[in-house]
Formats: sequence, C-alpha cells, structure tokens
Amino acid sequence: VQGCPSHIKRIERMNAGPACEEINYMEREQKKVLRDEVTENRRSRNLNREESRWRAISAQESASDERTKRMQVDPMMGRKNVAGHPFNIVNHDYDKTPAGAQLQHHDNMIRYRSKVREASLAMRNHLGFNPIVGEQRYEISLPP
Repeated sequence: VQGCPSHIKRIERMNAGPACEEINYMEREQKKVLRDEVTENRRSRNLNREESRWRAISAQESASDERTKRMQVDPMMGRKNVAGHPFNIVNHDYDKTPAGAQLQHHDNMIRYRSKVREASLAMRNHLGFNPIVGEQRYEISLPP
C-alpha cells in the first residue's frame, strides 16, 4: 500500500553496493552530528552552571569582606556587647550608671509596694487578732 510507513519503492528495496554504503555512511554521520550536539549542549550547560557557582562564591566572599570592613569602620560595633540590664548577677551589685540607679530605685519601689500590700492584706484579714479574747497577737509592721 502506497503511503504506508513500511512502503518502499522497488528501486530502494534493492539497494546494494556503493549506494547502500552511502546511505549507511549518511546515517552514521547524522548520528555523529547528533551525538556531538548533545555533548556540546551538556558541556555548555555544565560550563554555565560552574561559572554561576564561581560567581556566587565570589559574591559571597566580597560580601563577607565588605561586612568585615563595615564592622571595622563602625565605632559602635563593639559597644553592642553590653549586658541587657545594668545589674551584675555574679556579685549582685547595680552598675554605677544612671541606668543602674534607675533600676535600683525601681526594684526598691517593688519591695516597698509588696510590703504595703502585705500590711493591707493583713489588716483586711485580721491577721494576728484573736476575736475570742480580743487581743492583738502579732504586730503588723507598716512600711515607712
């Protein structure tokens, strides 16, 4: 049946000798060209990937150098290694700075308010008072 992919003309079916070898040679050459194109594409893809990798490494190194220079130039960079609170937890002492004095005052006010609350609760709950005998057994100390 003509038009079918398996249809070959009579002349092509009887190819032999130099004509057959030329066809085989052309097929081999086409395969070589195709293989060379695939190899060249793979080589160019690998080359681009390697170049982009080296560009990224170079950019990372330059960013690191820039960061180091920026840190060396900034005089406040070393000042950031300061404690969060002006209080030394090793010897329980406040720093001799205005922030240390403010923190000490704040802590003292917390202690004072706790004593006031303690006295207020004691008065409301009749702490130390014996209602049967009518005497005060414990003295309630009010803060100054």
